[in-house]
Amino acid sequence: MTDYICDVDGTLMNVMKRAIHAQRTKRVTDKRMNWDNFLDPNIMLEYDTPNKDVCNVINALKSQICIIEPENRIIITSARNERHRDVTIKQLQLAGVEYDAMYLRNDGDFRPDDIVKAELLDKIKADGYDRCKEMERVRNKMLSSKRRRFLNMPQYAKGFNRKMTDDEYKLKDNLRTKKRRQTPKWKAWAKEYNSRIETKIKLKGYHEKWYYSEMGINTRKIYRDNNIEHITNRLANSRAKKRYDLLQNISDSDIPCCKCCGLNSHVDFLEIDHIQGKKVMDSIKELTNIGYSSKLDYYQLIQWITKNIKYIKHLDTDYFQVLCKNCNQAKGMPKNNNTCPHKLMVLQ
Repeated sequence: MTDYICDVDGTLMNVMKRAIHAQRTKRVTDKRMNWDNFLDPNIMLEYDTPNKDVCNVINALKSQICIIEPENRIIITSARNERHRDVTIKQLQLAGVEYDAMYLRNDGDFRPDDIVKAELLDKIKADGYDRCKEMERVRNKMLSSKRRRFLNMPQYAKGFNRKMTDDEYKLKDNLRTKKRRQTPKWKAWAKEYNSRIETKIKLKGYHEKWYYSEMGINTRKIYRDNNIEHITNRLANSRAKKRYDLLQNISDSDIPCCKCCGLNSHVDFLEIDHIQGKKVMDSIKELTNIGYSSKLDYYQLIQWITKNIKYIKHLDTDYFQVLCKNCNQAKGMPKNNNTCPHKLMVLQ
């Protein structure tokens, strides 16, 4: 007569996804994982999946026992608490596992698993299950403690554990890599490695190769199609910030204002003015040597001035200024001879 004992977590049920979820939601005060999430019955029901190999073995033994040896039984034991009894019963029903008895640890008992499992086995023997054969994925410490109690207990760590899928391997590797990259040793090495000239050249080559590849072009196209509104808003905000910073820089003031009339009520009323005239400045070599052209549109001009602002400010002659739209338009009229009417009124 033989009674078969089987564990739940790691044997009948694969808890890898639940463990990864608990590690990802780890709080600052947690050392290994978020145990509240790991032991949550709802999360158990959502993330645990049955190990089909072990379930098939248990069902085969149950069928054999019912036909040949009707006195023998299947016993489920687990380090789960009594509050997990309902969810464990539901999981076993969904997995199609038939059993005769279930033993769980008491609520509030957080002792090591090897101690709790040993006490559960003593309780099982006290209930009349004298000749037990246990099927469980166990650690060596638990294995030795149970073998000291003279159990015929094979270790199925390699034979019955379901192989992880590619997605599970990827999740586990990503979690391990993320944890390793938080160490000071890895950060110091990464900083030194990325500062090397050969690394920068290598990465630049990789990025350029991918950018112009078919995959890179398709990836950017899909991203633009799916995020057109976000891209438009981000570009508009970026251009507005660059324009405002440039107006501040040219005005030499935190609040940009018109150099002629002093208008500063709103930045949208202000413009960048070519002091000597847009086309006249095409003949100034100290500007054309660094890429100036009257053919630059408004945003290209902002980028060019932003890139060369230090050089332009050190020149002896001022070539750009901030004017409001009224002053700038009036200054451009032929009859005013490139001078704002405000200054003409002062001269008169």
